[in-house]
Amino acid sequence: MGRMETITKQSPQGANNVCPAPPPLPGAATNFRQKRLFMMNNGSAITGNSCVSTATRDMWDSLFDGGYRADVTIKSNNGGIIYAHANVLGMASPVLRGMLIQAKGFGQKGSISIHGVPEDAVRVFIRFLYSSWNFKVVSATEGWKAMKKSHPALEKELVKSMIDEENMKKEKIKRSNERKIYLELCEAMEALVHICRDGCRTIGPRDKHFKEEQKPCNYRACKGLELLIRHFAGCKLRVPGGCIHCKRMWQLLELHSRLCADSSSCKVPLCRNFKEKIRKQSKKDEIKWKILVKKILRIKRIGGGAPFSVYLNSISSRQRKSRLLRS
Repeated sequence: MGRMETITKQSPQGANNVCPAPPPLPGAATNFRQKRLFMMNNGSAITGNSCVSTATRDMWDSLFDGGYRADVTIKSNNGGIIYAHANVLGMASPVLRGMLIQAKGFGQKGSISIHGVPEDAVRVFIRFLYSSWNFKVVSATEGWKAMKKSHPALEKELVKSMIDEENMKKEKIKRSNERKIYLELCEAMEALVHICRDGCRTIGPRDKHFKEEQKPCNYRACKGLELLIRHFAGCKLRVPGGCIHCKRMWQLLELHSRLCADSSSCKVPLCRNFKEKIRKQSKKDEIKWKILVKKILRIKRIGGGAPFSVYLNSISSRQRKSRLLRS
């Protein structure tokens, strides 16, 4: 396999027993930010950024600014009236929900009063409940500060909901990035088997005859893995701990051996050697690897991929045999 025959002679006994370092995370997702004016009742405007579509913002404008199908009237100082929607207020604020229930206005047309602050302060606060948009800009306005001073419970409740929402977004992004990492590892495992078994472009088994004109490879990870294998085959610091690139290759080879169902007929170098090494591994390292393998198999199963189905069956059969022996 090019210079891959030298790999099969290297022992994995001293390899670092560390879970494979994840590939680089994908670049930050792009979004569209558009300048938006938040209109006050007195005609003044606050400029800020919006991360939502024009259609969504227009819907908010129609609901709040236009009072479209409003079923709640909010009375403020000097006889000011703000039209709103019970469902929106009830979901955004338990305090307002309680006020609506007390006023018998939840689910039907009703009226609540918020006194002690200017009408603009109430308008800023209620408008923000519709979109949770541009909190820093809105919270810096005099209207918001007045509302915070007169109704601290409402302001505290809203800030808490913003923090909870932000934490949920971060957790969602974290899970999404983790899933991408495991998918990339799945692709790397498939590409490794493909290169060692079938050959790809200019690298493969020693008995592989390469054609001058070949179709593009279907495995996206092949190109990067091919470069890594060539480096690994010729690196003088290939011994574990000597080269960061070789360390990554050691980890990929060990991960493959943990997924491989039949190392006796496997074409991937050192697969059987790693199987032997795994038996001597510490319990702590073994737990780390098992967690990684489990997550990769789960991701592959969710994606509907076939290549790892045999691994799942093999693991299940080994577990059944283990239970029978214990019984």
